[in-house]
Amino acid sequence: MPPFELPDLHFVEAALAVKSCTLEEPMEAYMLEEVISANNGGFHKYLNNNSVIPHQFNDPVDMALANYLAYTQHAQYWLTGKMAFVTDYQGESTIATFVITHEVY
Repeated sequence: MPPFELPDLHFVEAALAVKSCTLEEPMEAYMLEEVISANNGGFHKYLNNNSVIPHQFNDPVDMALANYLAYTQHAQYWLTGKMAFVTDYQGESTIATFVITHEVY
């Protein structure tokens, strides 16, 4: 175990719902996501997708979380051989709501 406390985080639960269709109908797809309660400290944007510097917070708990997420992004980049990392971390104190995807995937 590290000599410091790790945040207890998880990505939002999500699913892709695809409506069955025929050749004449356009395909419909919907992203379904876990409902985030407003009771957990509110929504925050911790990291933007155009900078490695986390947003600055007055609350030391939020600032520590933003710094931790910036570290995980940096570690992901190097540990995957510069191939992948999660960007644009946002959510509330225990749930990250955004994962970059591409319409081809």
